Amino acid sequence: MADEYMIRTVTDFAGIPEDKLLECLSDFVQFLELVRHSAKFDQEMQMAFELPAGSLNLDTDVFHWIDDGRRECSAVAFVAKETGEEVGRMDLPSNVKVTGAPAHGD
Repeated sequence: MADEYMIRTVTDFAGIPEDKLLECLSDFVQFLELVRHSAKFDQEMQMAFELPAGSLNLDTDVFHWIDDGRRECSAVAFVAKETGEEVGRMDLPSNVKVTGAPAHGD
């Protein structure tokens, strides 16, 4: 099973093994691209699942890194705006391009 890390503060990056830090930071860059466009992403997901406007948020408060050996974000979680509870998770295809950002290796 893959190791998992919850990054809530910059200090939390110190808990990542040194030989995995660059891989983690590479994934974090992609996560930041999702964060930058999270409002649009939330809106698109609400429309796709026919949910009320403003009811869904991409969980951008915590970077949950899973050491799965992939060089990209493998999933995103959605939380209910009112409760903060996770209501869904979406797997991302390998080498996904986030809002026009090149996939790793492009």
